[in-house]
Amino acid sequence: MATMWAAARVGRLGARGFASKFKVQLPPGVIPFASPEGKRVFREALLAGGLGNFFEVAEQFHTQNDPAYCGPGTIVMALNSLGLDPQRMWKAPWRWFSEEMLMSCVPIEYAKRDGINFDEFACICEANGARARSYRADATTKEQFQKHVEDVTAQTDPVETQMVVSYSRSSLKQTGDGHYSPIGGYHKERQLVLVMDVARFKYPPHWVPLDALWEAMLQKDAETNRSRGYVLLSASSEKINVEMCDHSGSPQLHWERVKEFFAITLPIKTGDHFIAHYEQERPRYGSALEYFIPVWTAAISPAVLASLRSHLTILAAEKPSEAAEDVAELQQNLRQCSLWPTVQAVFGKEDSIRTLHPCLTVADVMFLLLVFAPVMRRKAVPAEMLDCAHRLELLQAEEPGLRRLVRRVREHLLLSLRLECCGHPHNHHHKPSCVGLLSADHEPRPSLPPLRAGRRPAAASQSQTRALTTGVCASG
Repeated sequence: MATMWAAARVGRLGARGFASKFKVQLPPGVIPFASPEGKRVFREALLAGGLGNFFEVAEQFHTQNDPAYCGPGTIVMALNSLGLDPQRMWKAPWRWFSEEMLMSCVPIEYAKRDGINFDEFACICEANGARARSYRADATTKEQFQKHVEDVTAQTDPVETQMVVSYSRSSLKQTGDGHYSPIGGYHKERQLVLVMDVARFKYPPHWVPLDALWEAMLQKDAETNRSRGYVLLSASSEKINVEMCDHSGSPQLHWERVKEFFAITLPIKTGDHFIAHYEQERPRYGSALEYFIPVWTAAISPAVLASLRSHLTILAAEKPSEAAEDVAELQQNLRQCSLWPTVQAVFGKEDSIRTLHPCLTVADVMFLLLVFAPVMRRKAVPAEMLDCAHRLELLQAEEPGLRRLVRRVREHLLLSLRLECCGHPHNHHHKPSCVGLLSADHEPRPSLPPLRAGRRPAAASQSQTRALTTGVCASG
């Protein structure tokens, strides 16, 4: 009997001893989407042109993966409905937004515990390639909100904007408090807004009176003591900036994002180019490395270069006793490295480098290749690209002094990026053990022939010595 009782109790309780639940009935005042009344409202709104963005949202309807993941779940749903390419892999070979892979000002695991506030929501959207226009309810008007609802839901193909509302559930007499959900439609005559609730395990999508939703957005968030609001999301006019976060108001890199960008995102982007063009272009090049250098370099976003410059400048200015010496020594060694003639031969004149980026020099390219190229992830990358990465790694093995300096500069970068990441308190959880994050994987390497010998330049010009490691941008 005791065993039967225990089994029954386990069936009623969750893993932490909580009573399990299956959904919650919506309170009066809102209309369930699939109810007879909800279907009637939907039909009328469709005929009146108030469901212009519904089908894109419905096509990507997503249930949040965790009870506290309404923010990330809503972001994933909105970005996928806008057709944005994350430019990084979800599950090979597919690129797709999912909650666990969002670039974030706040480590996503913290959202499980604390959720994300209104500013953080917009920040994460922008870090993942969207343009986010945020409107706090206490800083705008109900009339403007209504106008934006009408505009979003009246779109015709192509749908270029999606709306997300941040509101208090308790104001709508629902259980819980702060919540995010996309808007999927509007019945203008009855002033009913279709809330596509991402917490489908709890509440289904439902029609909410616009006045009630507005009041729910006016409620203050206890964490920030400010009202909630709504966000209009669209594709950014700039290329997706997955490695950057502007939460603190100034461009700064997150160390884990640096690792992911150089180890995964950049190889995928470069690999696509290799697959499409290298076979045809092969006869024009003496080696895959000669083809690899400009293609790989051109794929690095200017934002990454600018942020790396700023951090290395900080190192040289604030830690002169150690970091600046390593940076200066590496800068000097780059010009003595056997790779230098190959890079010079590839680009020819300095001006040809600046067609890739206006601030690059030969030394810049050398720095990037030796510090970051060998860390490319070994999967889903063409074999020729792996050969290039292996060559660059073997080159450092042949020159122990260079290898030591590269490792030292990586460590200095780690400390700078770890301490300055976004200025957000959550992001100070990184530990010094992360030093190895940008170290190349320790796995057997095939023996490769040495780089082609080339004539070493007698002396580099002053403009050429303005390397990335100095933090100075060469004038174009």
